[in-house]
Amino acid sequence: MLVIRLRRHGAKRSPFYRIVVAEDASRRDGRFVEVIGHYNPRTKPEQVKLDYERLAHWQSKGAQVSDTVRTLAVRHKGAVAAERGTIREGGEPVPETAGAVADTTAPPPSAAPDAGTEEAGPSPEQAPS
Repeated sequence: MLVIRLRRHGAKRSPFYRIVVAEDASRRDGRFVEVIGHYNPRTKPEQVKLDYERLAHWQSKGAQVSDTVRTLAVRHKGAVAAERGTIREGGEPVPETAGAVADTTAPPPSAAPDAGTEEAGPSPEQAPS
């Protein structure tokens, strides 16, 4: 299974990370398929560069996004990725048919109860005692 995660680079105590697509069985800094961005937590403000088109491409292929990469993508994407619709606020990918979903809040007309099918007997409150 493919995973989108961080790959550590840099010297001791000065890390920076590459955002990569890799097999989940490979080591953290081991073999990877593609580099889709980078993250430098040492700069102020943090520097994040992420190719959202490639992120969406790999998600459509079934790659799982790590929690850290999901947080970075949501926090640093700005309005660009939100307009593209690749990631929701909660981090989940937006389904491709989201615009075509019908309104399911209204019940179908056949499910409405008929007024003439009530019981003929008196209700328990009106029954003589």
